[in-house]
Amino acid sequence: MGFAGIGDDVSFSDNGPERELYKAIYRKDLGMIRSILVNKQVDPNSTTAHGLDEGWTYLMLVCSQISDKNASYKMAELFLEAGADPNKKNSCNHSAKSMAELGKRADLVTLINTHPFMRLLERIDPMLTNMAKQLMRPRGVKQIGNPIARATR
Repeated sequence: MGFAGIGDDVSFSDNGPERELYKAIYRKDLGMIRSILVNKQVDPNSTTAHGLDEGWTYLMLVCSQISDKNASYKMAELFLEAGADPNKKNSCNHSAKSMAELGKRADLVTLINTHPFMRLLERIDPMLTNMAKQLMRPRGVKQIGNPIARATR
C-alpha cells in the first residue's frame, strides 16, 4: 500500500482520467501525473470519496503518503504547479496542509507555505526562483525543474 490508510476504497464517478490520476499517484508515476495535469484532463482540485470521508483532493492523497518522501514531494510540486489548493478541506475538516503537518512532513509544509511566493517570484525573475527552490528543497530531493512548463515544451 502506497498511502497511509488509502487503499481500494476510493470512489470515482467513472473509469476515466480521474481514476488514472489516482492510479498514477498510487504508483508514483510522475510522468503520467504530469501528462494528465498538463493536458488539463483533471481539475487538480477535484475531490474523491475515501471511505466515509468525502472531499479528498489529489494533493491530500499525496500529502498523506508517508512511505516515499521523495516521490510525495515531487508529486506535491506537480499538483501545486497545476493549481491545487492546499487549504481546501474534506468532510473531516482536514486540508492537504494539515495532513502534511499531522504527518510531520516539514518539507511539504514548507513547499505549501512558500508556493504562492514562488509563483510571484517566478513572474519577476525565473533565475532567482530556481535559486530559491534549490535553497528550500530538502536534502536528497532532486530538482525536476518547472514540472508543468517542461512538459509543455
